[in-house]
Amino acid sequence: MAAVVDFRRGYGGLESRFYDAVIAPGTLAASRRLLGLVSAAAPSGGRVLDVGCGGGQALMALATTRPDLWVAGIDASPWLARRAATRTSLGARVQVASALALPYADARLDVAYSLFSVKHWPDRRRGLAECARVVRPGGRVLVAD
Repeated sequence: MAAVVDFRRGYGGLESRFYDAVIAPGTLAASRRLLGLVSAAAPSGGRVLDVGCGGGQALMALATTRPDLWVAGIDASPWLARRAATRTSLGARVQVASALALPYADARLDVAYSLFSVKHWPDRRRGLAECARVVRPGGRVLVAD
């Protein structure tokens, strides 16, 4: 009997550990070009949000290459958010939150990006609208999935 898993509901603990150890290193390698675009789009001293940050691998890469940035991440998985918080020793802020209700005020950020997480959002249109809401006029929303 086959089982169907709906990953839009989010990852549990075991799934989160598997994602962090096996899948995330590959997605980070695949996302180098987009992280370059994020870095180029962010002004000096800018504010950047990783929506669906997983275990924080991309946050660390960005914080390492652009230490001038204020970087933050959100993830719906408490396990992955905790992992990201322990991994991001360079000062990134990480919270458990949904892409459908970002915990930031309107026009607060310069860039919001999402790497390989949009497929997990229960309402992609609403999540993208949230990303646009928190980015200032002239800012950027960058998504890869």
